[in-house]
Amino acid sequence: MDKNRIYPLRALAQAVQRFGRGQPTPLVSERGPHELRQLTHGFNTMVREVSQTENDRAVTLVGVAHDLKTPLARLRLRAEMMGDEKHATASCATSIPWRISVEQFLVFAQDRPDGSEPGSGCERIARAYRAVSPGADTIRLEL
Repeated sequence: MDKNRIYPLRALAQAVQRFGRGQPTPLVSERGPHELRQLTHGFNTMVREVSQTENDRAVTLVGVAHDLKTPLARLRLRAEMMGDEKHATASCATSIPWRISVEQFLVFAQDRPDGSEPGSGCERIARAYRAVSPGADTIRLEL
């Protein structure tokens, strides 16, 4: 028997704790006295709205990052096609911090504060390493 059906206040308290720790929080069954149902409904509404806000944030960050990648790639290509290798190298070096920032945006956008990002913490660390260290040795990830 599901104890959450018997103890609606306990179920709500546990959900609040999970939400407060940033863990995935399923909606809570709206049971019990009228005031408790209202409180639970408000909590469920908050969980849905925070989740939607986080999804919107991720979509926005990914969009911004991708919009920045194209002009950065063009700048790099133009710099590499310059006849002067010294200026081309300097121009490419100038764009590296921007490229790293864009990659960090993409990594950040993929992370989910509720802990539901795709992959494990190890995969997230590997993605972040690759994003900030584009010229470094590759790492091998076997999970």
